[in-house]
Amino acid sequence: MRAVTFRANDVAGVAGFVLPGDRVDVLLTREAGGGDGRAGYQTQVVADNLKVLGVDQIDDESATKPVVVKAITLEVTPEQAQTISLAQAVGTVSLSLRQVNDQALTGKRLTTIADLGGYRAAAPSGLKGAAPRPARPDTRIAAAAGPRISVTRGVVSTEYAVAR
Repeated sequence: MRAVTFRANDVAGVAGFVLPGDRVDVLLTREAGGGDGRAGYQTQVVADNLKVLGVDQIDDESATKPVVVKAITLEVTPEQAQTISLAQAVGTVSLSLRQVNDQALTGKRLTTIADLGGYRAAAPSGLKGAAPRPARPDTRIAAAAGPRISVTRGVVSTEYAVAR
């Protein structure tokens, strides 16, 4: 086994909830396609059920404010270390904190914008193209008998079929 450390922020570090001994999945979000901003984005699990070895913390009893974690160290195989290192170079790496008893493997399924019900998100500032486009109603969703995802925006929840 190896230890790999990656730079974290308040979002990638699950808002400070990740502590040594926890288990996490590592997610990569990146542009899909040629990098022109029109192909959309995709997210995939690059490593799952990893043990957190350490987090960047300051042990100062006189501190009155919480400190945002700047680095997280995970226990990985050599292959996972390579994958996570490459992921940091090509996109945004974030963590998904697991429930203590959850040992199931998530798999390496890819999620795209189309899986969210056909919405095309606006490109982050600095990228060209990718203007928002309203989704057309998808009549297949009602008839689909596969996995589904529920997206909650504020107090409104919408359920979408997930393509396999």
